[in-house]
Amino acid sequence: MRHKSIAGATVLLLCALLVFSQRPTFSKNLEGTSWYSGDPVPSQSVSLVYHTVATPNGSVMYIREEYKRLVRPNLYITGQLLFGRGKMNAGVEGGLHKESEDSIVALGIGFKRYIGPSNLSGLWCGGSVSVARLVTTLEVSSDEPESMTELSGLLMGSIGYTYFLKERLAVEIALGLAWPSLYPKPGLPDDLYASPFFGLGLTFVL
Repeated sequence: MRHKSIAGATVLLLCALLVFSQRPTFSKNLEGTSWYSGDPVPSQSVSLVYHTVATPNGSVMYIREEYKRLVRPNLYITGQLLFGRGKMNAGVEGGLHKESEDSIVALGIGFKRYIGPSNLSGLWCGGSVSVARLVTTLEVSSDEPESMTELSGLLMGSIGYTYFLKERLAVEIALGLAWPSLYPKPGLPDDLYASPFFGLGLTFVL
């Protein structure tokens, strides 16, 4: 538990150091794009990314829609909308077999910083904070399913890479940590456990 918390804090700290310590630079060109010849670099893009989250007692999969706007060289402010589904199998507890089906909707803001001379491609780091609405349908053997709705915070830190396939189309991969874990280990407080995630998607330049 402690190691997971330390790892999560380390990722966020590294991202913050990269954001505030890197010397701002604008890329004058990007190979294979129309702004290679000196046209203004586009300042907005949208992404559609599929994420899978590894948790101790279940699995979470969600789609992240992200709007990104350039606010200074190499630095973007982002807005995210997440739709996800999760499933937990907690095994037998008190003689009852416990399972749950969950749906998640989250809205958040964050940042993304490209590391290097390019404003649009290459290695980046980022972070976000979101408000999530979680609907849980708990199924316990010998009982009827119960539905519960709650609001929760979601903090994410990630690193990734963006590679352009065409003029305004790029592929994006990401690795990171999310707090709190939707399905922590039994007896482990939510706010002290982080779940690793992997993301793969497309970015469209506006």
